[in-house]
Amino acid sequence: MQKLFALLEKLQDGRNRSGQELADNMQLTRGAVWHQVKQLQALGIDIHAVSGKGYRLPGGYEFLNAQEIKTALPHDVAEKISSIDVYQVVDSTNEKLLTESAREDVHGRLVLSEYQTAGRGRRG
Repeated sequence: MQKLFALLEKLQDGRNRSGQELADNMQLTRGAVWHQVKQLQALGIDIHAVSGKGYRLPGGYEFLNAQEIKTALPHDVAEKISSIDVYQVVDSTNEKLLTESAREDVHGRLVLSEYQTAGRGRRG
């Protein structure tokens, strides 16, 4: 999954990137890049592949950023949040908090993830 996020980072600005450029930057073959693009598309990410132009992510992609999220919240809401934890991949954000609640106080914590492998918030 880390490789998929690395590819997503290369495409996040929404510009066209050739398969060769991506392969060179990621130290992969063009075939491996194509395979990763197909995996991201299967996850529901809209990557356009245009012959002779490469790949692009229309509209780009903005990764979750705890500081930006907290800054965007209304003050009365932000002051109730003790921390915002952002993960690339977790099984379930709810399970993550439940597991940690056995060891520590999780009141006011917010757990977010770019992708969940289980849980109610995952696609499908």
